Amino acid sequence: MMRVIRLTFERGGTLEVELDHESAPETCRIVLGAAPWEAEVLHSRWSGREVNFSIPCHKDVPPPENQTCYTSEGAVVYWREWDLPAGESPEVIAVYYGPELARDHYRSLKVNVFGRVFPGHQEKVKEIGERVWCFGKENVKVEVLSEIQPTLILSGEEEPS
Repeated sequence: MMRVIRLTFERGGTLEVELDHESAPETCRIVLGAAPWEAEVLHSRWSGREVNFSIPCHKDVPPPENQTCYTSEGAVVYWREWDLPAGESPEVIAVYYGPELARDHYRSLKVNVFGRVFPGHQEKVKEIGERVWCFGKENVKVEVLSEIQPTLILSGEEEPS
């Protein structure tokens, strides 16, 4: 069984994200604890092929874990400026639709990779990313799915509601 979050986009498209509890346990715990929530999705074209949205403010800030500044297509990350105190840095979840160097306005920036969009959904990730880039912001709903069998997603079948 695996833990999964679902991202449902206002203008169409749903992405399921497998959480990586082994490599980023605290980040996963915080994301799961914040769900469900809705947020505005923005594009970070200056940062590459990435869309991002805020995570509700909370006292917990995950420690640096499973960090990289080199993201891959389908990577789902927790992004913040690590040298700023909690509450002084924006905190966002970013979804990459192409391999990129994660960065802020000044330099490359390490991010916590805590999940991946399921294999086979890369075209949908790219479609959503390019839509937000070309047509502007939209809303996303983030929710936790029950633990599911990997074969349900990998086979392309929908999870029962």
